[in-house]
Amino acid sequence: MARTDLPSIVAGVVAIGPFRRSLVPYLEYSAHYYEHTQEDARIIVTLLFDFHDPVLLRDAGECLGLDPWDFNTHVIDPARIDLEGLGIIWDDDGLPERITALKDAGYQFYFRMKHRDVL
Repeated sequence: MARTDLPSIVAGVVAIGPFRRSLVPYLEYSAHYYEHTQEDARIIVTLLFDFHDPVLLRDAGECLGLDPWDFNTHVIDPARIDLEGLGIIWDDDGLPERITALKDAGYQFYFRMKHRDVL
């Protein structure tokens, strides 16, 4: 079911998995922020966020292999991700490489939606 009547919704993708120094180039922060992070510590990485446009939300959902309004699909199967399409929609040439590196390291991917007014 496509919902286009909720402009106050924001959504995105997070990945959770083991920290590895070799992954630092694909993580959110500069290397010095991870100086004291132990190998294998479980960390959360924000890959994409602020899908606030209903059309972008729908298109990104298709590239992620999910329906934004079917909460049963919010645990993302990395094999179903259309990396090329997602890179085009999000206009980020490095995104496919980041997703691939994290997937290969055993990260799990999750889609998350919330009302813009809710933290």
